[in-house]
Amino acid sequence: MNKELNQIKKLERILSNYRYYKKMIQVYKNRLEQDNTIKGISYDKEKTQATNKFHSDVETNVLKNEELQYRIDSLQNTINNIDNALNLLDGDERIVLQKYYINNLSWVAITQQVHISRRQCIRIRDDAIDKMQSIFFSQVVDKGTGNIQFELELGVKGF
Repeated sequence: MNKELNQIKKLERILSNYRYYKKMIQVYKNRLEQDNTIKGISYDKEKTQATNKFHSDVETNVLKNEELQYRIDSLQNTINNIDNALNLLDGDERIVLQKYYINNLSWVAITQQVHISRRQCIRIRDDAIDKMQSIFFSQVVDKGTGNIQFELELGVKGF
């Protein structure tokens, strides 16, 4: 039960950060474009260590660009997983989750837009979160055959 609650909290945090993830992807892409100018190595300003190893500006830029690309890929993977999971939900469930978590609307604003009572919206949200939790964090088992249909894990770390 405690593990399930932690998974739900993590999922809610991920959904709430959806727009932030999209903005960060753009920021990282802009940095990549700006830092894409690799210069030649000038050995007179490179620092050497006692082992005569050095770390050039080119190497530093390449490592920095690889890290930025890794972050872009991780965030894009998370965005894609969220989009795919939202598309598996029913229309009302998807709309309520998008409005509440992604668009950060209040229950009052949501009820006015979808013409459903606040209590019903909260019930829809709870059901949708349960479905998404089973998609993100566990295996979905076919009740008829007992076969595992698919498994999806989110790879968001440190964001």
